[in-house]
Amino acid sequence: MDAQQLISTLQASLSDLSDHLSSSKSTNNVNVTTIFSTVQAAFGALESTILPSDVHIYRTTFLYQVPVALGVVVDLGLPEVISAATARGGQEEGISSKALERRTGVPWGKISRLLRLLCGRGFFREVRPDVWAHTRHSLALDSGLSYETIVQNPLQRFSMGDSTVPAWVNLMNDVTHKASVGMLDAFRHKKSVKSYSATDAPFTFAYGTDKTLWEWLYVVDGGHRMPNFMKAMEFTNSLMMTDMSLYPWAHLGPDAIFVDVGGGNGSAVASILPFASNIHKAIIQDLPPVIELSKSYWASQQNSNLVQSGKVVLQAHDFFTEQPVKGAHAYFLKYIVHE
Repeated sequence: MDAQQLISTLQASLSDLSDHLSSSKSTNNVNVTTIFSTVQAAFGALESTILPSDVHIYRTTFLYQVPVALGVVVDLGLPEVISAATARGGQEEGISSKALERRTGVPWGKISRLLRLLCGRGFFREVRPDVWAHTRHSLALDSGLSYETIVQNPLQRFSMGDSTVPAWVNLMNDVTHKASVGMLDAFRHKKSVKSYSATDAPFTFAYGTDKTLWEWLYVVDGGHRMPNFMKAMEFTNSLMMTDMSLYPWAHLGPDAIFVDVGGGNGSAVASILPFASNIHKAIIQDLPPVIELSKSYWASQQNSNLVQSGKVVLQAHDFFTEQPVKGAHAYFLKYIVHE
């Protein structure tokens, strides 16, 4: 598409979005999700079409700055501190960088630089010079935990509380982005460049370990990384499981056996079951430590009796080995094919 065609696509998609939102306040349906994807793709294509190559390359190499700043801000607990301050003084009052320094111990100049960078992407508002308040995007970073809880539980806190967003931001910054630093070394190394082994991945170069990512998550930092990882996966499930009623579950027939392969704690199954009463048994498969952790997840669900009744089965299984469940009506592979 040329620039004019992309602009036309953007205009048409934005008009469709306006029509959908005027008839329904919900953005949680397949039509709106499709429009969001179209707008995002068209905007990115328009940017790459109109920018000079040197400017496009320059801007692309700096894309790391925003997610890194986001990770630092979440790690410091700034969203929670700003929420507490605005609850006392009102959204337009905000809280100053110097007040944030007094609360966190981080120099106010560094705080201002972090927040000002994020303001340009819709996270936080600078209501006055060096005074900050939330936007709807930055408010979503608030875990709901008190700042004291965050300080007392600097790593465990990402698996605490109801919000899954901080766990995702932490996973991306504290694990994934750090692992990406090993990409160059992995491609320069004569053995690893030809290997598809998980022990020759960029992760192993970046962290200087002979363990796979999964083995590392189980043992490092007292084992707290895996609960955080599973909490982050709940966030991705919330994005993907937008409208499970759209799937033709009835086509599976009565008394269906459903297998979620590499299903983590089973949050996807929890989203599916309300729309699939014909599923007789849902089997969630993952590695043994994950299955052990998933027990607490299901114990906290409204239908916590599903495991006890046998409708939900938690099964330890490595999906690189032979599938033990034969003849199931459906095998669900979500976010695992890349493995």
